[in-house]
Amino acid sequence: MENGIEPGIEGKSPKFTHQPVMLAEILALLQLGPNKNVVDGTLGLGGHAKAILEVTGPGGKLLGIDRDQEA
Repeated sequence: MENGIEPGIEGKSPKFTHQPVMLAEILALLQLGPNKNVVDGTLGLGGHAKAILEVTGPGGKLLGIDRDQEA
C-alpha cells in the first residue's frame, strides 16, 4: 500500500483506506446516544459516519452529504 491506496484488482478501482481524524474527540463533543438522528455534512469516505452509526444504533439515522462527487 502506498499513500493510503491499495492497488486495485484487475478491472476494479483501487481500495482507499481512510483514518478518521480526531474521532474520539468528535464523538465526545457531539454527545450522541442510542436512537439519535445526525446530519454529516462532510461525509467523505464515511469514517466518522460509521462511528456515529455505531453509537446511535440501532434506531439512529444518519443523513450523509458531501459536495465532492468522488467521495
